[in-house]
Amino acid sequence: MTDNIYQKEDVKSRSSLVLIEIIIVIFFFVITCATCIVMFVNAHKYSEKSKIITRANLICENAAQIYTAAGGNMEIMADEFENYCIKIEENSVYSGTIILCYDKNFDIISNPAEDTKKTIENCYYEIIIHSDLEDANEVYGDVLNGIFIGYGARLNIYCVDVSKEDTILQNDEFDEDDIFYSLSTDVYLGEKDI
Repeated sequence: MTDNIYQKEDVKSRSSLVLIEIIIVIFFFVITCATCIVMFVNAHKYSEKSKIITRANLICENAAQIYTAAGGNMEIMADEFENYCIKIEENSVYSGTIILCYDKNFDIISNPAEDTKKTIENCYYEIIIHSDLEDANEVYGDVLNGIFIGYGARLNIYCVDVSKEDTILQNDEFDEDDIFYSLSTDVYLGEKDI
């Protein structure tokens, strides 16, 4: 009879050990699942950021190529983006600012100057294309040795996150922290009559 009592206590102690093991396994499984979910969420966020930066890179590269093919002429740049840009300032043919507005899917907003309120509501990203006319020595002096005669046009393209803004930004109004991509290029103009 005493053997029977010891047997029952042994079974109870083994079953409680099995229960504790199951609880520990479930605990580690839950922790592993939570870690995996966090990793998948972060991977999705990085993927979305990567898509936006890739799209911005493509648009900026295209704008820089148009600028180079136009010989630095901002009027030709504005004509290329005629139904999609806002011309902010134009000091000369080779100096000025153009703004392109994009929605949250990075699709360009048509005719942004017609209804600025609607543009501001839908605009998540701006691409600011700014060109300055400078002395050629200032543009190329730090890169190439020599004396350059004439002018150079320097282009700066900024991709700015404006999702928190309530206005269309100008060339110098954006915060450096909001720039998520930028590109610079230049065109040697020589001794053109400016």
